[in-house]
Order: sequence, then structure tokens, then C-alpha cells
Amino acid sequence: MSEMNNVSGGMTPEPKKNNNTIIIAVVAVVLLCCCCISAVVFYQYLGDPIAQALGF
Repeated sequence: MSEMNNVSGGMTPEPKKNNNTIIIAVVAVVLLCCCCISAVVFYQYLGDPIAQALGF
């Protein structure tokens, strides 16, 4: 109980700034995951034809 009170008490002085930081971090992580997933899918499905076309 005391830990939860301390955490909520620490967040109360600037809730908007803290929430914006969390939202920005979540969006950055999601975008990074999307980029990684799209790169993997791209290379799995299109990597071989592109590599053959380039002569690798």
C-alpha cells in the first residue's frame, strides 16, 4: 500500500508531462516494432528476387 501511495504521490505534481513522456515512449516502441516487422517481412518475401536481380 505504501509503495502505491508513493508512486501516485510522485506522479501528481506534473501529470501531463509524465503522461506525455509515457505516450511518446509507447509510440516510439510501437513504431520501432512495426519497422522491424516490416523489414523482416520485406526481406522474407522480396529479399530473394531482389538479391537475384542484383546478382547476389
